[in-house]
Parts: sequence; C-alpha cells; structure tokens
Amino acid sequence: MTVLADKFSTLPQLQHIREDDAQAWVADIGKVDADRILWHLDRLGAGFGGSEIGALLLDHMGETPAFSSANTIRQSKLLRVLPEPQTPAMLNGIILEDAIAQALMNVYGGRVDTRAISAFDTPNKNDPVGLAGNPDLIWQRNHERVLVDIKVPFSGSADTETFTKNFGYLAQLNTYNILNDARGLPAIDRLINAHLEIPPAMSKAFVTALLKNKGNFDQVVHDMTNLIRYDTPGLRIHFVDQPINPMVDFQGAQKPLNTLITEIAALEWAHVLDGRLVDNAENTASTVLNDDEQSELEHAEKALFHLLAAQDAVDEKVAVAKARIQSLTKTVNATSNLSQTAFMNIKTVPVLDKESADDALTRFKIDRDRVAKNTKLSASDIDSIALFTAHEKAGHDVSPFLRPKPIDPAKFMDAITEVGENPNRFIHYKTTMLAKRDKVSITHKTTLKTHINDAITPLLAPVEDVEEVEEQSVQTIAIS
Repeated sequence: MTVLADKFSTLPQLQHIREDDAQAWVADIGKVDADRILWHLDRLGAGFGGSEIGALLLDHMGETPAFSSANTIRQSKLLRVLPEPQTPAMLNGIILEDAIAQALMNVYGGRVDTRAISAFDTPNKNDPVGLAGNPDLIWQRNHERVLVDIKVPFSGSADTETFTKNFGYLAQLNTYNILNDARGLPAIDRLINAHLEIPPAMSKAFVTALLKNKGNFDQVVHDMTNLIRYDTPGLRIHFVDQPINPMVDFQGAQKPLNTLITEIAALEWAHVLDGRLVDNAENTASTVLNDDEQSELEHAEKALFHLLAAQDAVDEKVAVAKARIQSLTKTVNATSNLSQTAFMNIKTVPVLDKESADDALTRFKIDRDRVAKNTKLSASDIDSIALFTAHEKAGHDVSPFLRPKPIDPAKFMDAITEVGENPNRFIHYKTTMLAKRDKVSITHKTTLKTHINDAITPLLAPVEDVEEVEEQSVQTIAIS
C-alpha cells in the first residue's frame, strides 16, 4: 500500500481528487485490472493519451466521439468516474500486439525499433504539456520508418468509414509522432493503422493459446504469419495510411492537426490541474430537410399510407377466408388432409382442450405429475410471484434475484447532470410512423380500401390451375 500511496502523491492533480473517489477507483481497479494499477496511475498523471486526444478534439469541433465522451475523459483524470472496462477488442489487441508485430516482420520484412519504442516508457522534458502515450510499433523497413497502431476489430473486419472513429485513429497516430519528435528520435515517414482482419474465432483462439501458456507465442506467430501471408481480404493485415499533420477544419478555419493537438491538450490539462471540468457545448443543432428531401419524404409518406390501407384490406380478406375455412372444417373430427389445391396445406389435427383436461384431473383425482410432459424446467414453468412471496415470508433476501428496474429517463437526466455529464449525449432520435386517426384520414383510407378491394376481387375468383392464374391480368394500383 505504501507504493500505491507514494504513486498517488506524485499525481499533479492530487489536490483536486476526492478521497471517496480515490477509494472507489482503487477498489474497482483491484477487481478488474489489479496487475496494472501502477500503470493506470502513471497514465493518470502524465496527461492525455493518444486514444483520448481525438475525443477531446472532436468535442471542441462539435462532434460526438466514437468511443468515450470527452467529458468522461476529463472526469476520469480526477477519478470521478470508474475506469473504462476493457472490451473484448481492447483485450485482444493487448494480448496479440507483439504476435501481430512479429508476424508483420515475417511477412513484409524489416525490424522493430525497440530502442525508439522504449523511449516512450518515461515522460520527456520536451513533451508538450498534457500529452502522453506509447505507440504499438515503430517499424524500420526499406529505409522507411513507419509508426504503426495495431487494431484487432471485434467483428473481424476494419470499420474505417465512420468519420469520428477514423479521426480518432488519425489524432492518435499524430500524437505519437509529436512525442517521437519531442524525444529527438529519427523522423517518422509513414503513419499506419494495421487492422488484423481474420475471423473472430481465430483471433479468440490465438488469445486463448497465449493466455493459457506464453510458451505458445512462437506457434501463434507461425500460424498468424501463414494466415496473413497472401493478403487475402478477411485473412490479412489491412493497412490504412494516415496523413502526417494534415490541415483540419476546426471551428470554421483550417489548422494543422499537430497545432490543434498540442493546444487542446495544454488547455484541457490546465483545466484538470485546476480541478475544473469544462464540458463544451455539444453540437445539438437541428438537421433541417432540404427541398429535395422534403419532396422525397412526401412521396414516401403517401406511399406508406396507401400501402397501410392495402395491408388493412388484405388482412381483412385473409381473416374472412380463414374464418370460412374454419367454419367448413369444424365438423371434421379426425386427423385429415383437407387441401383441395396445390397451393395450401390445410389439415385437421387433434388439440387437447387444456381447460377441460385440468378440470378432469381435479374431478377424477388424477395426479398431475403422472400426465406431465417430460420437459426441462424453464422460466415459464415457475410462478415467480408465489416463489418470491414464499422466500420473503421465510425471511430470505430476494434482491440478488431481481432484474434491474427500467431507467426513468427524467430521473436519469437529473442524476447524470449532477455528476457533471451532458445529458444530451445520451439522447438519440428515432422516427415513428403512425397513420392519423382524424376524420379526413379515416375517410381517405376507407376510399382507398374500397378501390383496393375492387382490385383484389379478381384474385379471389375460382381458377382451374396455375396456368390460368398466370394468364389472368392483375390490375396494378398506382401510388399517387
């Protein structure tokens, strides 16, 4: 505990960390990642990591980050939120990182610049304020120095189409490049995201092998090398180049990305050291449909209303046809195939009248277990109310067996606002579509159904065979 206390004492933001927050944070880390607790503390005190700076930039640009929100990152530096749990994709990346790097060397040649990578292990006096991070790989190949960030997509394929996600990757690699230059290391020529594109079952098998025995490393590298050797989509390392220090549209002006990274990192880190958590206004401006979109929406809206009328008309006809078939066959008291055409399968089957059967078991004193089906116990077999009532009467604690109650949106908004988070981050809008029930709409729908019924009637006329049905002309209902 002395080592932990000493490490806490070195945090530059220590005076703004509340004791109860620190205790909760240590307890949570102890459960999920105890072996790396000192690493987490080093990361807290060093500044914003490469994977965090993109979210902060996007927040200042009025965009919503793809992963952690910018405000959550700010809160985390003061231990006011618990550490983000490792996702399967993150865990896979950590475990497979070295194996992927070695497989890359095997397939494409070159070497890992371990000396340069180790230079990132400790802060440097020339590091820009508030910036920290450790690159996955610095690759020396054919007189070219390549800074690589390795990704292991959980889906097995790289998703680089989302602007916010790709911008985060871009900012992360450029952050490492800034730190590379600050250490006086040889200049980087290329920035690359290397996505391991293999079926998720394979990456899981590699992870399992390495977790089971570190001695499996060479075999995992050998197998991975053979998988990616031919650069086949779905069995490859998918390389995505990122530009070095590109110009970025920031609040209406073009600025170099590296300038933005260093300026925003310094600004945000100053807020952390002051104990201030500034949540930038989220980009919540309403999206207005343009004239073409409004015209297209009008056409689609009319089409949907007409199709709903058609659906109602058809459903009514189906119900009538089914009722007629039930009426015609209700006197058949044997298992029988009654189909009269090649198009339907109509038959009568025996069905036990459960209500009468239950009554008979009681009246004739027949043990229910004697006639019960041989099925496994399922949730539907349990009277949960009766079971819980019995346990409560016996004085048992039933809370561990209760599902969480649904979230009350209004209460959630109040609670999340109290901890300094922007409630708008948790709101999205979905489109609902319901036909109006006013007099005009109902009259119009009734008229449409009359026309549709007239069009459907020829389909219901008796026909001799399939050929005659195919020859019969069917009037098309125009949607206008």
